Amino acid sequence: MSRIEELSSMLHLPRFRESYLELSKHAADKNYSYTEYLEALLEEEVAARAESRLKRMIKEARFPYIKTIDEFDFSFQNSLKRQVITNYCSCEFIERGEGLVLCGAAGLGKTHLSIAIGIKATQKGYSVYFVTATEMINSLNNAYKSERLDDALKPYLRCDLLICDELGYLPYVKNVANLLFLVISGRYEKKSTIITTNKELSAWGEVLYDNSLATSILDRLLHHGEVYYLKGESYRLKDKKRFQFKTIEKQNKDKEDVDKTSDTAI
Repeated sequence: MSRIEELSSMLHLPRFRESYLELSKHAADKNYSYTEYLEALLEEEVAARAESRLKRMIKEARFPYIKTIDEFDFSFQNSLKRQVITNYCSCEFIERGEGLVLCGAAGLGKTHLSIAIGIKATQKGYSVYFVTATEMINSLNNAYKSERLDDALKPYLRCDLLICDELGYLPYVKNVANLLFLVISGRYEKKSTIITTNKELSAWGEVLYDNSLATSILDRLLHHGEVYYLKGESYRLKDKKRFQFKTIEKQNKDKEDVDKTSDTAI
């Protein structure tokens, strides 16, 4: 046993080392042949490596949190059909290098959906990079000032799927249009990009301080891509409103009870 563990360690087979003894007992109970036992061991190792790779890719994607499609309430956000997002979760759009813009006010689930698609992409083996628009623009602008722009662009250009979150939520530096154009044009017809924004597409010229470049950016994003508008009330505030409604109801009931008590006393 010690020799088996030593050899599996030398061959960098951690799951093999962890599971061979338990599997050997299972194999004996089920009358496995030698080849069936070996196959079971190798399957364990392959599964462990796939799990480890997925964890690494999710970490490298830099998701702020983990969200799935199953957690999204399509009954509350009915301006977007489940089938639309399900199609994107197949990740065929990544193979085609297509873009996606999710547009709508805060709290409608744009970031949730983009992360859910990104998680599916990592599960299918695609490299994903999540970044807020503000973080990306500031990073590129600082690199531009210190003449390191080419290196700073690399993480935004080489990933299979770039998720740029919250475009338009905060004011940007004056050369934002040039920096964003470098990213989008560098990915155009090669890699896929998802952008979430609270601004109408017609307002991007104002957000980016350049109508011409804003048009060029949108032209590249949507030439092989789609834009979807999310509408309705904030999902994050729905529980708060429900609580407030229940509180008002309780206050009204308490007042009615007090009034009844007062009437009885009189």
